[in-house]
Amino acid sequence: MVEPTLERQLPPVVMVVDDNSDTLEMYEELLSSAGVWVTGTTRIDEALECALDLQPDMVLSGLTFNRTVTPGLEFIRQLKAQPKLRAVPVVLVLDSDTPDAGLEELQVDALLKKPVEPARLLEHMRLALEQSQRLRETSTRLRASLAALMTRPQRAIDPSRTVGPLPPRTR
Repeated sequence: MVEPTLERQLPPVVMVVDDNSDTLEMYEELLSSAGVWVTGTTRIDEALECALDLQPDMVLSGLTFNRTVTPGLEFIRQLKAQPKLRAVPVVLVLDSDTPDAGLEELQVDALLKKPVEPARLLEHMRLALEQSQRLRETSTRLRASLAALMTRPQRAIDPSRTVGPLPPRTR
């Protein structure tokens, strides 16, 4: 019997970034009640470093987005620009009056407008965490396959065992 790994025993990790401490606390309570480990910050200047250190399974962001002050947009861009974080699902929860123009470029996994029903937010979280789990499993399988290929001895091609002439080389 294969022993479960420590990684599989731990709950998923969700990082919440919101510029309103009351909203951040509400998200933390809701998501924690759903069985995930939640960490959060209201400080955008800490958010990227925290995400790099934590390597969360999902990011929930409720940062303010507007055309004059764009720390929320910049955070998502910086997050997606990091190779270690590029595949982390991001769920954005925005004010209902936030214009949609320009948000599609962020390549987030879900875009929700306030007010958001808790059940709807939890459903989007579940879907994002399932996506994160599938990506992690695929990455693990690919690494194992690559490791197996790298450990195989290299065999030289025996020209006497080829069938027919070798194809001409093209440049």
